[in-house]
Amino acid sequence: MKYEIDFIATKENKGNADAICFRYEKDDKFINVVYDGGSKVLATKLIKHLEKFYFKNQYYPKIDYLICSHPDQDHASGLIEVIEKFEIDKIIMNTPWKYIYDIWDNVNDGRISKESLEKRLKDDYPYVAKIEELAQEKGIEIIEGFEDKEINENLKILSPSKEFFIELLKKSKKTKYLDESDYKNNIYTESTKNILSKFTNWIKELWGKDSLKEDVETSEENEMSIVLLGDMEENKFLLTGDVGIKGLEKAIEKANKIGTPLTEVNFYQIPHHGSRHNLSPSIMNKMVGNIVSEGIKLKKVAYASVAYESDYPRKAVVNAFIRRGIQVYKTDGYTITYSHLTSERAGWSSISELSFNEKVEDWDK
Repeated sequence: MKYEIDFIATKENKGNADAICFRYEKDDKFINVVYDGGSKVLATKLIKHLEKFYFKNQYYPKIDYLICSHPDQDHASGLIEVIEKFEIDKIIMNTPWKYIYDIWDNVNDGRISKESLEKRLKDDYPYVAKIEELAQEKGIEIIEGFEDKEINENLKILSPSKEFFIELLKKSKKTKYLDESDYKNNIYTESTKNILSKFTNWIKELWGKDSLKEDVETSEENEMSIVLLGDMEENKFLLTGDVGIKGLEKAIEKANKIGTPLTEVNFYQIPHHGSRHNLSPSIMNKMVGNIVSEGIKLKKVAYASVAYESDYPRKAVVNAFIRRGIQVYKTDGYTITYSHLTSERAGWSSISELSFNEKVEDWDK
């Protein structure tokens, strides 16, 4: 089955962000999908890209599915621009305030009513709230993005489940008025640590052993990411948003349950721009495969969306994919594409894959 995936990037966007679109041919027509819209700057580039490569000479351009992987600004905010510009058939997204009754028993402030809780949640997740508002104005159907909701026979959600999403919502630092919130825990993200530390120490890494850790954590919002499997018959892809090892474990279990192990995937989105806090050696083995002999390259690739001249993806993450036979690429301020059975685009050139790194970032920094 023909398909192509585009990771949109521009040098003008200063931080790591995800704006991804893809299309695949079904019954002699293309199904157009947007998976995250990045920032407003990236959204502008995404819109121009869609107009030039997906909707050229189309009088009524339409996005069949617009997917908001999770509520973070660098994924969700740009989708507002896309919704305002194009006709959208369906939006796939999870809205926390829809589950007020599921979290109500955890509210620890007697002054909060269900109405005020809804307002608080919309204030906590403003970009998702705005997307919902626009969808209601334009009459666009919003579908829950849970693993029991198969979008169609080619697009399958592997994580989160509704139960896992609600569990994450209760524990989120954003919802500190709930009893189970982890807001007091001082868990830094890797990007925060990078800001706090001016220098990086380097350690040697060998081919046969990962320096990734098993006990890593990321935010609850990242774990909420909709993990999407694209089953294009003889070729498959996996989009991961900013999901961490908890969500990936559930995605792996779901994929095995439906008979499509993630080790059969041909194209991977590297989670969270290549942060070390979203992958572990055991997850890599179950998602990508075991370590191969040095120099072996499988017919598999992995992409990371990163800002221009960013120090992401982390070198230990790059190595973890390469030592499993995966060819790794990053945007680095330039839009890159992956295609299967589609024609090459005029004027586009190939990019160099990333190399194995003999030294990687020390975990102390």
